[in-house]
Amino acid sequence: MLRTTLKFPSCIRPVGLKEAALDSPSFRASVVHFAEQIDIVEKWLENYVKSASKLASEATLLESLVNSFLSSSTPPQQVSEAVIDHDYTLLAIKRYGEGAKEFWTQMLKGVKRMDSTVVEPIRSFLDKDLRSLKVRRVS
Repeated sequence: MLRTTLKFPSCIRPVGLKEAALDSPSFRASVVHFAEQIDIVEKWLENYVKSASKLASEATLLESLVNSFLSSSTPPQQVSEAVIDHDYTLLAIKRYGEGAKEFWTQMLKGVKRMDSTVVEPIRSFLDKDLRSLKVRRVS
């Protein structure tokens, strides 16, 4: 007789007070499951904070690259009308440059503020709330 074991995702069901008071296997499985979930979320948030911090710290390098790109995107004033139509093409290029400059300015402002608006609240959550939850779990 051939026996096969199938692995299904763990089916966690709600645990009532009676089961919890009796320290039942389903209660223990629920506790282990949520402990694993807390660890997974903690690792995910730590990686997110690390990458967001790096992005915010590298914003000055990105800003210099964007400024170089924007200054190179407009043609020189000495270009003849025979090469680029000054009425439509040059005007379109200038408008594109203005729009790109506005876009990148706002984008870089957001990236520079990321440390205070995104990273710090998550770090605070990890250091205070999640740590206290893990400490209570161990004790």
